[in-house]
Amino acid sequence: MISRYPFLTSKPRYPFLTTLVVLVILFGSFAGHGSYAWVYSHADQYPTSAEFAKQLAWAQWIDDISQWCLYSGFIALALLILADKCSRKDR
Repeated sequence: MISRYPFLTSKPRYPFLTTLVVLVILFGSFAGHGSYAWVYSHADQYPTSAEFAKQLAWAQWIDDISQWCLYSGFIALALLILADKCSRKDR
């Protein structure tokens, strides 16, 4: 019997790359918001407003990196799907 959805029954061709791309997407999804949450939850520990501003700048930097990871992760996922579709013989 031929499966209607062959991608559900076949083994992935790039298991390491798929795992890496998923981890990059997860980092991009949670790291930026997590850094802001961490800074604001520890706001009472900063003695001066300059120190708090320094920590907010760090959170902004982490948020920028996480956004780039999210974008590049989705582009890499699209390329992996495209490469997998092109390399299958049972198109």
